[in-house]
Amino acid sequence: MNFPGDAMPLLLSILLLTAIAPEPPAPSTPPPNPPPAAPTEASEPTREYVLRQDPISDVIDRARSCLGPEFRVYEERYWIVLTDADYASIKHIHHDLKATRHQFNRLCQILGSVRPMPRHKMLCIVFRDHRAFTDFASTCGRIPSNVSPAIGGFFSPVDQWIVFYEPRGMPALVDAREQIRTARDELEEYEERNERTESAPLIEERQRKAAESWNRHLEQQRNRLDRIEQELRTSITTHEAFHQLSWLAGFVDSRGGWGYWLHEGFATCFETDDTAYAFGPAHESRLRLDGFRSALAANELMPLRTLLTFHNFADVPPERITVFYNQSYALVRWLYRFRRTQLNNYLRSLRERRDLEFPRDFIPAFEDAFGPIDRLERRWLRDEMDQWDASRRDP
Repeated sequence: MNFPGDAMPLLLSILLLTAIAPEPPAPSTPPPNPPPAAPTEASEPTREYVLRQDPISDVIDRARSCLGPEFRVYEERYWIVLTDADYASIKHIHHDLKATRHQFNRLCQILGSVRPMPRHKMLCIVFRDHRAFTDFASTCGRIPSNVSPAIGGFFSPVDQWIVFYEPRGMPALVDAREQIRTARDELEEYEERNERTESAPLIEERQRKAAESWNRHLEQQRNRLDRIEQELRTSITTHEAFHQLSWLAGFVDSRGGWGYWLHEGFATCFETDDTAYAFGPAHESRLRLDGFRSALAANELMPLRTLLTFHNFADVPPERITVFYNQSYALVRWLYRFRRTQLNNYLRSLRERRDLEFPRDFIPAFEDAFGPIDRLERRWLRDEMDQWDASRRDP
């Protein structure tokens, strides 16, 4: 059987692309304190631009109007999951959602930006089938009708839900499982043919050992697929849950001050294949780091000034999507590790400064916090190269 073993790293990098559904000119519910028509006195208290959370019953009613009766409700302390997938997957997803909330709260504390956690339960929609997911995304999901096959899930700030589909339904994994089934049928035919044919004892022993070896190989590949699906499910869940928590807790400002690199940089930092261990920007993602270094070595990185100006998924050239995600991951992680105080001040300014207008002020706001872009870019990439060289000398 020609199982696509070497293709798995590429498969992972493709599926972990996610999107934030485009926002309308204003949130479905306006911020509690909309910006005034004219500047006010400096002595007036600073106001934050935060998305107000809808009651979970309203969110579920919106979702139910787009979903069939086969979608069941699974409820835990912080999330409600609507799904047509199997129960074992939902138990796994509930565990990962809870772990993401814990790590998100830790991130806020470390950055000195403690946020009130969402008041209401949040909604997670999980599809068993890839086609059903894309249909939902292009109708009720507010994603353009030509949904990119690279999108494995998305968060909608307007509807306040996260949506993704079971990795088992990913076309590449469906094909891989079909290859295993076909190979198992061929093995059964081989065994039946040997039983009908009388052969010398030595030949029969060789045939029996060959069949056992074949069966072990197929079982190993099936177990490998199960493990890949579980790791993908965890990575997608933590990525999307970060988007949802960051919006509903007010970590993100609801005016659009967060460029797309910042959304996806933090979300990719939250990707992990095992939530039993700590994760977030303090912890390395081998998959993302390797992707970033490959682009760095091939001179494929985008200029930092360009990276900062993308407002949403549609702004990024399709051929640059993978580079964009990996580069955003590397930038956010570097800022978190080496410019943490400036990063915290930057995030606070995006939430609190009324004089900023986006996307017009993406670049000025960044330079106000971190200094000239060109200088910071040179330092960042020099540090990345130094760390890469050090890792090769002392792996």
